[in-house]
Amino acid sequence: MLRQVLPASIDPEIIALDAALRRGDLLFVRQHLFDLASGASNRDLFLRAALYDFLVNDYHSAQEKCTALADDPGFLHPYVQFLEALIAVDLKQPDKATPLLEALAGQWVNRFPESQYITIAKAALALYISRFQEADALLGRIDMGAGDRKSAWLGYQTQRLMGVLAHQLTNYSSAKHLLEEARAGFVALDDSYEVAKCDNALASAYRRLADFSPAIRSAENAVAYFQQQEAVVPMARCRNALGGIQLYFNQQELALQSYEFALTHFRSANLSEDAAWALHNIGLIYRQLGHYRPALQAYAEGREIISSTSTAYLDAYLARGQADLYWHLGETNKAITMLQDASAKFLQLGATTHAANAWRMLAGYFIQLDRLNQAEALLKKSSKLFLQHQRPGQAAITSLALASIDQERGHQESAVALLETASDILIQHHLAYHAAKALTMLAEIRFAQGAYADAAAAISQALDLLPPEQSEFHWRMQYVQAQLALKEGDRTEAQQYLQRALAHLWRLRREALSPAAAATLAKKALPVSILATAIALQQGDFRAALAILEEHKAIQLLERMRISPADDPASRADGDAPPARAAAKLQQLRKAIHIVRNDQNWERLSQLEADFEDLLQESDALNTPYEMLLKHSTLDLERLRSELDKRYGPQKWGCFVMGLFGEDATRLHRFWLDSTHILAAPRDLNAVDQHLLQLASHSEPSYRQNLLDGRRDGAPSDLWKRLETIILPETFAPLMAKVDTLYFAPPARLATFPFAALQLDGKALGLQKNLSQTPSLPVLQTQLQRSAASESEGFPSLRTLKGLVCAVSHHAQMPDLEHTGQEADRLFHALSHDSMLLLDEASSQQKLQAVLQSQDGRTFDLLHFATHAKFHPDHALLSHILLYDDALYVSDILGWRLSARLVTLAACDTAVGHNWAGDEQMGLPHALLIAGAESVLATLWPTDDLASATFLQIFYRRLQTGAASVAAALREARMIYSQEQSSPYEWGSFTLIGLA
Repeated sequence: MLRQVLPASIDPEIIALDAALRRGDLLFVRQHLFDLASGASNRDLFLRAALYDFLVNDYHSAQEKCTALADDPGFLHPYVQFLEALIAVDLKQPDKATPLLEALAGQWVNRFPESQYITIAKAALALYISRFQEADALLGRIDMGAGDRKSAWLGYQTQRLMGVLAHQLTNYSSAKHLLEEARAGFVALDDSYEVAKCDNALASAYRRLADFSPAIRSAENAVAYFQQQEAVVPMARCRNALGGIQLYFNQQELALQSYEFALTHFRSANLSEDAAWALHNIGLIYRQLGHYRPALQAYAEGREIISSTSTAYLDAYLARGQADLYWHLGETNKAITMLQDASAKFLQLGATTHAANAWRMLAGYFIQLDRLNQAEALLKKSSKLFLQHQRPGQAAITSLALASIDQERGHQESAVALLETASDILIQHHLAYHAAKALTMLAEIRFAQGAYADAAAAISQALDLLPPEQSEFHWRMQYVQAQLALKEGDRTEAQQYLQRALAHLWRLRREALSPAAAATLAKKALPVSILATAIALQQGDFRAALAILEEHKAIQLLERMRISPADDPASRADGDAPPARAAAKLQQLRKAIHIVRNDQNWERLSQLEADFEDLLQESDALNTPYEMLLKHSTLDLERLRSELDKRYGPQKWGCFVMGLFGEDATRLHRFWLDSTHILAAPRDLNAVDQHLLQLASHSEPSYRQNLLDGRRDGAPSDLWKRLETIILPETFAPLMAKVDTLYFAPPARLATFPFAALQLDGKALGLQKNLSQTPSLPVLQTQLQRSAASESEGFPSLRTLKGLVCAVSHHAQMPDLEHTGQEADRLFHALSHDSMLLLDEASSQQKLQAVLQSQDGRTFDLLHFATHAKFHPDHALLSHILLYDDALYVSDILGWRLSARLVTLAACDTAVGHNWAGDEQMGLPHALLIAGAESVLATLWPTDDLASATFLQIFYRRLQTGAASVAAALREARMIYSQEQSSPYEWGSFTLIGLA
């Protein structure tokens, strides 16, 4: 604004500078100022130099020059005062800007256009500090005056600020119109500086209207102008805005480059607030990419940068972003507390719309926690504030959450009324994303009410507003379309919609920020999967039904096994390890846990374990890039069959796949797959069936012992016979009889079911067939592709295998394992000469980790652990086996890189895992598969020390004498041991997980 009212001069050099300033030729001004440096004592010239510094956002230098000029009050003093006020406006310093502008208004009260420029500056300040009503009133008072250049400039500047205000009020169409008109006016006035500012603001409006090409073009025009003018900080601000557009249109890598460029220059210019905003935006990208710990770090760094400033508003804004990340990480209490503090700070600062936004976010958390009354109260307060501040679009978005509460309570008509009103407002304000979401919710309710025509109309309108691929609720739109297609009798079209819905859900699940978030998405996928499976079975498409079923089971497991781009396991960067400070803290907590466990201080132990879990999350233990066996996690049945035929021979293998559907496990799907067949046999489960399945998989071993011990004549118990009819369809029995090797792919809730005890032709399967379990068919396919071994090679003799044997026979707080040391020593001497034995004191956590995290860790063919184990009921990563001085946790194993053919866990309950994300599991065996093990031998229930040592001695002897495979050696060991101990409970605890 000062460019338009600079005091006139008769100096030709000053006249040339003023002309360049008015047309925005900053490069000319800079060069001319440099050429005239010897005349720096000229006060007119010094004022222009200060103005140039302001225009290129070098506020420190501009303020220094203003201070020097202010020492000599005279004709230039009001202009210096105006420049100081404009600097304070730009820096959002109302306490400094307001008195300067008021004082200046008194001096220029009867001068036009100077008095109007004062009003413009006040409006800009109100706008920048979110006082939108005040800004609107001030802009409405602008008097354009006569039609000269200054008046025209004043009018276009008013239009530009009105456009920015309309954008802030979410009226993006109006913002676009006003900004386009202002831009055209500044082009006519040949003011390139204001044209660039309009371009920067227009880019954001186009983005909000989902108009990609003009958004990018406008932002790039603004960047190009400031780059050509060599104005680095304004260019950085425009690059920051360009990053927002690139991020909005899913160009994350380009956006990250833009934000990092901006951050570098903001730091150089000591613009802490701008730097903090750039870090906020970088955090957003990391979050979208699933790197949530770096995102938290970016927010924390932003808050640290502004800690010494008075930007409490920005600190609250960053805290709000941190809270959302903590929520997605499962740290609910921390998220809620942080968000409550942020909303209180927003209210204290008068940033009421941001407080309303924080309340809405907090209400979303409460809805997920089923605290509906608290959520409703917050949403109503939020909506009221938005309406008071003329934000009807934001109030309508809040109505979507209120409608979801009404739905949850069964108040369908109330929800419909909210959604119909909200969708109209959202469409009117061009908030297409949220309008489409409202219409999708409306379609879901209308369909449930049987109003199919209304549902179809709502979903059609939603699709017109927003293509499905551009929304996170894509799957919901497709699910409604599928149900409508079914009502019209078109199963093929319905199945296509369902497949697209599931594909989108699984993509979201892969990108989920935590196992809890992934489990939530798996739960949302359940009705979609049930319907898709039912349709596939009705159409006789067993292949599609089987693929849908298996999608539930191991998405995250497969993602953690992904190969690096170079397919080189050794290419993992050292930077993936936890920071040194976190590693030291983890080690401290380990020692403390070991001490309090020995002291049996269970309350303190629980607290320390929770702290340990939090620190594991913070050190990114779950984000380590693990090897993968497949580059694509989708199931390819023909490829799987080919791999199994190659390994075992055609028609020599079979896969028994199961899935439990329904919240209460009311439907059991059973599939049979072999070289030539795919069969399906769904079964509805009554309450007794469900109870029996729970008993057979119960963590308390006495339940299974009662089921498995049978009658005195050796026949199975009546309850076990009934269980067999639930698990085994009659149609599968003749096919199972023909194969030698059998894989079970159970749902997570049946992962500890004793499948080896199932009877086939009057004899237990575990005594007839080579059995193994796999988390899912995609995991089995992945493992087969990784394994270089084939059936024809057989399993190598123990004498040729390099092994690591780790055993703890004496532990301070656990019963002695009298036979473990002898068992370990016997196995060690049966292995190759370069094997390693870690017994009792030698089995320290530090030594074991050093061995297995070194290059030597990949050279072991066999790992054997004989000790005590503990399944942790609360934290999957804290299940462990005990070492002499510490414990070996699941989280430790996830950092290993193995190539072992076999890992034996000779301890109690080592096959047990957590239901981790929907139908997935995480436990000791799963971590070992991720780390690279081919097969894991683990226990389904506690075993006696002597019984375990005896059984494993037989097992290893079968391997030593040339068993065809690990599964064959296990079958032979069971046969031999069962001659002395006939009950499956005695010989069935050890189970194989991985390749047979």
